[in-house]
Amino acid sequence: MSFSQVSNKAGVVRRLSNQLGTAATEGMKAAEEAATRRWINTLRRDAELRPATLGALKCVVEW
Repeated sequence: MSFSQVSNKAGVVRRLSNQLGTAATEGMKAAEEAATRRWINTLRRDAELRPATLGALKCVVEW
């Protein structure tokens, strides 16, 4: 195998590795956003039951 063939294969591996890293990062961001939405929705449900929680929710959202 020539040097250029090895170099081309290394480039392909590097690009695939970068794509996997990007996908993993995007997956973690999506999971974090989903967890944040669930937490906010829980606070909203609590706010419906306890008006004092609404004040806490407003503070968090403004922060």
